[in-house]
Amino acid sequence: MIVQHGNSMCQTLFQCCSPWQRLILFYAMKDDFISISNNLQGCFPLQRILRLASLPEEVAIYEEAFKGHILELSMTKNSSLVIKVLCERENHHFIITEIIGHARELATNKFGYVIMKKCVKDSQIFNELLEQAIMLIEDKYGNYVIQHMIDNMQEECSLSIINCIKGKALELCIQEYSSNVMNKCMKEERMRCAIINELIRGGSMQTVLENPYGCYVLRTAALEAETGTEREGLKRAILVAIPQIREKNNSAWWEEIISYLNAPKSVN
Repeated sequence: MIVQHGNSMCQTLFQCCSPWQRLILFYAMKDDFISISNNLQGCFPLQRILRLASLPEEVAIYEEAFKGHILELSMTKNSSLVIKVLCERENHHFIITEIIGHARELATNKFGYVIMKKCVKDSQIFNELLEQAIMLIEDKYGNYVIQHMIDNMQEECSLSIINCIKGKALELCIQEYSSNVMNKCMKEERMRCAIINELIRGGSMQTVLENPYGCYVLRTAALEAETGTEREGLKRAILVAIPQIREKNNSAWWEEIISYLNAPKSVN
């Protein structure tokens, strides 16, 4: 499993085994799951056999083998791929148990954030992430976790996100990582309205238009705005702000945004 060509042979072998033959292999490798997970070659056949595991005995073996190691394995390049597979299995509560209390640590890790994306639907993890929402929104990796929450749990998280970003819309729109989240927020009506209203009422539209990340967010807002009132209000604020901007570096963005707001809203 841990050599270049042997790992390919093992993947084929695991695919061809009967459940009981596979169980024999599980018993044989149970003391080496951790070292195999960390191995560049070994992590791939291990993912294969874990995906195939179907017997309660197999589940019991790998749960016991990984117990106490989930956090460290989730933050390492090769082993995080193995933990990701375990997160995709129905019986992954043992993983949740070990990462509760470490949501921030994992969500801001180069490899751990992928694991967090797989676990956001757990209520405890969900609430833990929301408690750290602003910090994660601004983080290089954490912003992907929040985007995933918005994509997959709009109904559950929209009001919480609105409360978290209240009063911070401007700074979040013009920063590199947080602008990705704000862009995602523009695709959900309640979040979009809250952000746009804050920018307009706060007189922040000029600053947003001067910033390329801010223009990126406004472009999505223009594309997603539903009602005529929403579109007209946004357009009016933009047209008022543009003459006050000295540098016209983002003028192509402005023209595109205005063109979207002037175009009839398509109905799917």
